[in-house]
Amino acid sequence: MAMARMNLFSKSLDTFTSVTVTLPDEPDPDNPPALLIFLHGLRHDDTVFTRRVPVEHLSANRNIVCVFPSAARTWYIDRDQHLRWFTWVAEELPALVRATFRVSTKRENTFVAGLSMGGYGAVKAALRHPETFAAALSLSGALDITSPEFLARHPELSCLAAPTISEGDDLFRLIDNRGAGAGTRDATDAVGAGVLGEPPSPISLELSPKLWLTCGQEDPKLADSERFALAARAAGLGVTERYTAGEHDFAFWAPAFEAGLNWIDQQRQ
Repeated sequence: MAMARMNLFSKSLDTFTSVTVTLPDEPDPDNPPALLIFLHGLRHDDTVFTRRVPVEHLSANRNIVCVFPSAARTWYIDRDQHLRWFTWVAEELPALVRATFRVSTKRENTFVAGLSMGGYGAVKAALRHPETFAAALSLSGALDITSPEFLARHPELSCLAAPTISEGDDLFRLIDNRGAGAGTRDATDAVGAGVLGEPPSPISLELSPKLWLTCGQEDPKLADSERFALAARAAGLGVTERYTAGEHDFAFWAPAFEAGLNWIDQQRQ
């Protein structure tokens, strides 16, 4: 495997940003590598995961390109026309990677994953762009960022209340918007009555992404994953759950990443 860190200009952000990429040593010329975009957690950047987890070793011989964008403490939310963090990772970045590296352009070979804050961003990316991502993998994802309880624990999100947080940022509302009527969220439950913006476009029933959710059994985020899995399954989404002993740390995320790569391999067969 080869690893590179790139500094590049993002139109979505209207500034330069950084991305870490791992590449296969000997890609198959007749079988372009799959693409995995991995979104970091709240206190991380594009380098932390590759420094704490043996990404090169775990992804070797899998014919996959792993891309780790930097997004600071943004929760992968579009703030304004110059700080469109969700647009950057879910729309601009996949297109940029495909234009820069030889990777598969097929939906069935394109995945998005993340841990904690990034797990939320990954699931949101797949739900809002099922035409791009075949599946999302959430490692200890913070999957309910608009609940009053969550906002009380994360004051950095308080300033993101209306109009920045929209229905398109609420994963439970996104599921409801599929039209399956899962009944997972009332608008008054999220951030307060009347503050959610315009609803996103309906999610295609034909292109529903698969979801792979994992969390440590001693992790406070476990309830988020279990509750979201139940709602997603009720809405007709394919959900795979993996809950094992562990906390909200790299001791859990390293083996979880390998398990996630194994699951991706199964989806590509």
